[in-house]
Amino acid sequence: MNFTFTVEGYYEVIVTGTTANGCEKSTVVGVVIASDDVSTGNNGGLESESLGDALSKRYVQRKMKSVPTELVKTDAMLYDKAKLLVKSNPAGRNVNSQTMLAMFPTELASGNTSHVTSPTDILDYTIAQEVISVDFEIAGKN
Repeated sequence: MNFTFTVEGYYEVIVTGTTANGCEKSTVVGVVIASDDVSTGNNGGLESESLGDALSKRYVQRKMKSVPTELVKTDAMLYDKAKLLVKSNPAGRNVNSQTMLAMFPTELASGNTSHVTSPTDILDYTIAQEVISVDFEIAGKN
């Protein structure tokens, strides 16, 4: 049996079989179809219209000033959670407080490459106290 999925997303396939005794058994199998078209956190992807407008203006300003708008990942951006946790805990901060970084995984799969792509200037447009975005790549794909 073959199925062709043409749109990425999560699907549930129900497989039903009948035993020799006439009993029916169904099993739900989750199928995730990955997209090859994933952008970095540095590209935005915001749900808020007003914040989206602010970042659109930021993008236009970058273009007008010839500031690169395409993020180029470098070795300096490699994600090392342990180092970032030490760096993000200035003296006097409660070490038991929950941070976004603390909730991020160390890796998604063995051998993955990951880069910090946080658009830190977003803090200028929001009431957020912290922002983090990490791109995890396996075999060169986000």
